[in-house]
Amino acid sequence: MLKYTQRVNNSNFFVKGILQVPVNFKRKIFSFLCTIVFVSCMSFIYAIEPSEVVVLPDGAKFYINRNGGISHNTYCVEVDAQKKFFKETKVKLSLYDTAKRIIKEYFKDEYLSEQAAMLKSLENEENLNKFAHMKIYGDGKAAQWLKSPQKMSTDILGFTEYLPYEFRINVLPEFIHYAFAEFVQYNANRNVRIGDLQINHVLRNLATVRIAKLLGLSDLIVNTRYVKLITPDKSQKLGIILDCAKGVSFRQLKNMKITDIAPLFQRDMSDLMVLDALCAQRDREVANYFIVLSDEGEIMGVNAYDNDLSFDHYKNLEQKNRDLPALLHLDGSFILPHMNMNTANRILELTAQDINACLGDILDEDDINFTIERLISLQRAIVITTNRSSRFLLNTNQWSGKTIREEMDVKGDTYFKHFLKMLNKSQLVELQSSAEKGA
Repeated sequence: MLKYTQRVNNSNFFVKGILQVPVNFKRKIFSFLCTIVFVSCMSFIYAIEPSEVVVLPDGAKFYINRNGGISHNTYCVEVDAQKKFFKETKVKLSLYDTAKRIIKEYFKDEYLSEQAAMLKSLENEENLNKFAHMKIYGDGKAAQWLKSPQKMSTDILGFTEYLPYEFRINVLPEFIHYAFAEFVQYNANRNVRIGDLQINHVLRNLATVRIAKLLGLSDLIVNTRYVKLITPDKSQKLGIILDCAKGVSFRQLKNMKITDIAPLFQRDMSDLMVLDALCAQRDREVANYFIVLSDEGEIMGVNAYDNDLSFDHYKNLEQKNRDLPALLHLDGSFILPHMNMNTANRILELTAQDINACLGDILDEDDINFTIERLISLQRAIVITTNRSSRFLLNTNQWSGKTIREEMDVKGDTYFKHFLKMLNKSQLVELQSSAEKGA
């Protein structure tokens, strides 16, 4: 961290020394110095090395996770019946070459005529921009197409050349999800030069794991490492490897019978919301965590993953940040009615020096400073809310059905409330009935 700061600040000496240089020459020197500073910053970003080499044995399964799960552009790795996930760190290319790589890597030797038609369409700049900036959620045109691929033209996706009907209906939709995930990663690396590694998702995932450990919340986040992976065909890939999340996906949960919700699940969701606020994680939708259940169907805990979009420059915890609800009221107190006492104590003990020591080798100075500002806001909010309510901080055995009901009654959104809203009506009826019997 200190070396990075010095490399940037030392340029001030040279800038002061050229004040009397003619204007045209001065501009050339300034441009050169900007390049030096930029390269210096980039060399800091890419200083991190893989923590280990993972060699997949012959017979191991290694394939693109085309049916979703952790992410649509993630590889599944299966060795001796154990499953892990791998997200590759790729070299940044031009926009067209990125689109070409997405198509080639996804389809490989299949659908060659369709690949040719798609690539021909993308030679047109307008089509390329449609494809690269499509939105598959909300009211985006790609989202509308995904709902009715049999009725809508692929022109809105940027594919103006003919594509067979069966391909458009049965193959293209899943590819669009994959391509969207790839372009999210591309756009998250705007500060990376063409030819360098798109490494921002690695740094942000590792930073989240470190902060979770600092708060004593490692069990909430899937174990993640930056590795060099050698595949069964002996090719080498850099990227993050993730353990398989514990539990079931939310999609699976909606088709299951839920008998009850353990109060400690409320605690875990509270902890996850606080952790995400500190890390500025703005992509914690229900698809980005698994739910742990008992054999009897009781919801027990949560295991979260996909932290690519964390540590942005967000500091106002009173405001929503995409999927992260506002954590604080405008007066600086918590919207959450209760907080884990152990987590609160860990946060109160942290200093700016702790954050620097934790993240200094993987995040830049601005990212760290914003994290420190969020930490200070959390510390202040804990003090304010504790002074107002003696029941704000809870030990493990104090979470109960009563604390669940109290959170459901608060004004504002929380992770726990949002989770319940997303369940099926029949599941909610069963839970309400169970709660009434236990009351």
